[in-house]
Amino acid sequence: MSRVLQPHGTEAAYRRHQRDGDEPCPPCREAWSKRRQRQLEEKAVRDRGAALPDEPASTPTAFVLPDPLTEARNNYLLVVAAMETAPPSAIATLSRQRAELHKSLQRLEDEEARRATSGAAIVKGDDFESMMRNAGIDL
Repeated sequence: MSRVLQPHGTEAAYRRHQRDGDEPCPPCREAWSKRRQRQLEEKAVRDRGAALPDEPASTPTAFVLPDPLTEARNNYLLVVAAMETAPPSAIATLSRQRAELHKSLQRLEDEEARRATSGAAIVKGDDFESMMRNAGIDL
């Protein structure tokens, strides 16, 4: 079965130009430019935590370690997003990372649910090492 080549003006066609050692045509450059702009905008939103562009720069504060559940959720979303654009050679590795994160998320969410039902107050940083061990993450 032969592959269908994507038409000019697509990201795939831009990559084909590069792979073949050709100068990308204007429609392909424009498609790639739009993709790159989209990536930069998404990264900017992630980096500033969806802050508005006109917000004043905040003064640096002490680093606060994020809670493991939030961190695992964010990492899971990043891996899933990476799988959408990853080359076939990277899919297996990303799939394993996704599966490991999924297990960790389940454990962390179960632990959080147990704490919530037991009435125990959750203190940020409280028993962090225990939570990470339960999630299967070695420190």
